[in-house]
Amino acid sequence: AQDFELKAGDMSPELMLYREDGSKISLDEIDSDYTLLFFWHYKCSHCQKSLNKIDKFLAEEKPEGLKILSIYPFGEEVDKFWSFVNDPLNLLTDSIFIHSIDPKATTRRSFTQKAGQPPLLILIDRNGKILEMNVKAVDLKSIWKELHK
Repeated sequence: AQDFELKAGDMSPELMLYREDGSKISLDEIDSDYTLLFFWHYKCSHCQKSLNKIDKFLAEEKPEGLKILSIYPFGEEVDKFWSFVNDPLNLLTDSIFIHSIDPKATTRRSFTQKAGQPPLLILIDRNGKILEMNVKAVDLKSIWKELHK
């Protein structure tokens, strides 16, 4: 276990995530200039607010070169998570989203020592370098504009 907090400028640790079909997914497989890691729970009201702000950002900015790696960092209610993200009414079926689970929360713990609750958003570049830690969904637009000056 690490004894430090990751920060902007550090390289992302290896991810231990799984797709719905049980196959593993790694950052290397995501063909995108930027990846927003979004750790969340489908029942969390703060996560829902973040999701609404992310959706607004996507609608307004239509960001090219961005993928959102949606991560459910829990081992319980996994079937309910998959039902939630696959329901078109929840606006999570767009190809910008890549959904995954982290059943033992190993990935979330590798990013932060804090046992804080979701949501946790982290922006990473194509090479795995952390650009922003603890991103607030409301700040996505300004962060995106800063990256594309």
